[in-house]
Amino acid sequence: MQVEDPLQSLLWGPGINLAYFSHILVWLEQGSSLTFVHETASPTEEAGQTLHAGIVELHVGDGANLRFVELQSWGEHVWNFSHERARVSRDGNLDWIFGAVGTHLTKNFSDLDLVGEGSTGRMSGFYFTDGVQHLDHDTQQNHLAAHTTSDLLFKGALKDRSRSVWQGMIYVAPGAQKTDGYQANRNLTLSPQARADSIPGLEILADDVRCTHVQPWGRSILSRCST
Repeated sequence: MQVEDPLQSLLWGPGINLAYFSHILVWLEQGSSLTFVHETASPTEEAGQTLHAGIVELHVGDGANLRFVELQSWGEHVWNFSHERARVSRDGNLDWIFGAVGTHLTKNFSDLDLVGEGSTGRMSGFYFTDGVQHLDHDTQQNHLAAHTTSDLLFKGALKDRSRSVWQGMIYVAPGAQKTDGYQANRNLTLSPQARADSIPGLEILADDVRCTHVQPWGRSILSRCST
């Protein structure tokens, strides 16, 4: 089934001294196509704090195509923790877009599992921080089948005393030959006290792959093994 118009969901969480728990499940069957936009948001409250704990599960079937956009604009009194996982089957395609501008602190785990031969996943993220915000993204690109492709690019701008952390790993399983994986994180610090940490990583257990990451200072590290 091809859904032409995008679907949208919104979690609106006003108030203080509260806890919000969310679970988003998007499941695409074989050959289907969908754009889904999910937003979490609230005003900033001055007198207290609020917790959000969320789970996102994405399933992309054989030959299916999903564009999943998630926008985080919580108030700056919110502590936000989320764990997200996507599974892409044979010849499926996932375009996963992250946007983050809110919260006092965010810790986000995002796992992309390419489980079918010929599957493709793209992870694109942007964020902007100010004040004493702290945004922490931990990403995993797991190549679990042959002829899979992943591409990750996160970009951020920081000011005041805010901080960002991005830690990413490309994992290539034994037998996942002809993998092509890429990851990069680029940051612009607009204040002397702002800080951005980038921690890329590769774990390659196959011998015919091409995996690249870009160091924070701009130099590309290429790991290429061919039989």
